[in-house]
Amino acid sequence: MSSSPNLLEVRTLLAGLSDQVAAKSKLAEQYKPLYREIVFTAAWQESCWRQFIKKGKSLTALTSATGDLGLMQVNRNTWRSLYDLKQLAGDIGYNSNAGGEILFYYPAVTRSRKTKINKREGTWPARPTQPTTAAPAS
Repeated sequence: MSSSPNLLEVRTLLAGLSDQVAAKSKLAEQYKPLYREIVFTAAWQESCWRQFIKKGKSLTALTSATGDLGLMQVNRNTWRSLYDLKQLAGDIGYNSNAGGEILFYYPAVTRSRKTKINKREGTWPARPTQPTTAAPAS
């Protein structure tokens, strides 16, 4: 893939990563299309399917004011102990895989913590916490 992939290449990348994460996590077949659409939608919402932006004559990683990096806008502060920051910024495959894993594992972890910690209040954690079951991106 070139340093600035086109939309079809990004779609193919996201479809492949959603298949890999779904297979690795043993997601039921009936939910795989939904998970794929969630990955597509999250990536579009976060970055319009861009990993890099042009600054002057060079490309640089898409970075938000809050420290979110690349295609999936993975927050460098929240996820720094699980994912390599240089790869999140510079490698669209690594970034998309990290984002796909977060999209898969984070809701399950927060749902579990909500049930255990905030059952009486019915509130969600104010700040995302790292999943304990997510494997580092390879």
